[in-house]
Amino acid sequence: MSKKQIIKTILFLIIIIVLIVVVDFIYSAFFNKISFENSLLSQISKTNNNVFSIDKITFFSSCNANSKVNSNSSITLQNLYQYTDIALFINNNSDNINYSARNTLKEAYIEDISFVRTPSLGEPALYYQNLDSFATGNFLVENKIADTNSNINNTVKFDISDSDTIDYSSYSLYNNCSNPITLSYINSNVISEYTILNTESLTYNGTLLKTCNIPISSLNCAISFNVFIINNLNEKFKCPVYFEIPLYNENKSISDGNYIYEAKSNFIFYEIF
Repeated sequence: MSKKQIIKTILFLIIIIVLIVVVDFIYSAFFNKISFENSLLSQISKTNNNVFSIDKITFFSSCNANSKVNSNSSITLQNLYQYTDIALFINNNSDNINYSARNTLKEAYIEDISFVRTPSLGEPALYYQNLDSFATGNFLVENKIADTNSNINNTVKFDISDSDTIDYSSYSLYNNCSNPITLSYINSNVISEYTILNTESLTYNGTLLKTCNIPISSLNCAISFNVFIINNLNEKFKCPVYFEIPLYNENKSISDGNYIYEAKSNFIFYEIF
């Protein structure tokens, strides 16, 4: 065997050894990842025991606008905003009769609000929404809890009540989870100073998007945050929530007037220590 052949053989063996090491490393990393995920899921399943979950989210999407009437009877939209009211229903997995310290609320709050994807038009923000104002297009400026401009990201803490009635204008939840967390996503100034001459069929809802030639795709947005619960055994639970603002399906869209979507979610609260 020539010297050249010996060198080639050695190089070939080195390559084979390197490949074996790399493959073994990748396989070990993948196996460890799967084992860790399975172990974590098993632990979550055991510790959580389906005490709390968010199984349903209802969305109501439409548009509204601040406007002024001009001397020639035309209307100028000074702030067309798209809004989506959001109701997150916490399931405490009870039969609505047998409540216990384990499946009732002592504390509840939201943290780590993030706009994962922002629309190409407008200024998105998240507000607390009064349940009595749900699906009306009305919201209070002082209820803003997060936006992308001033980096507001406060902890949203709810008052927990066991009375027969609560004030929905405040951040309140029944301790038996019988009312949803209600929020309002407001994307303001989608268009401003836009004058409409023919106002005969003007309606202040999602049809404004057609009137102003605004594509729905320019309003796409996604939001995430964490919901925390402390029950009456002082056990603490965390639930990561993520959703995209739903504005259309194959049959209907917000530009038809409004868009209602009920999502069957599977957000599980897992116990943290």
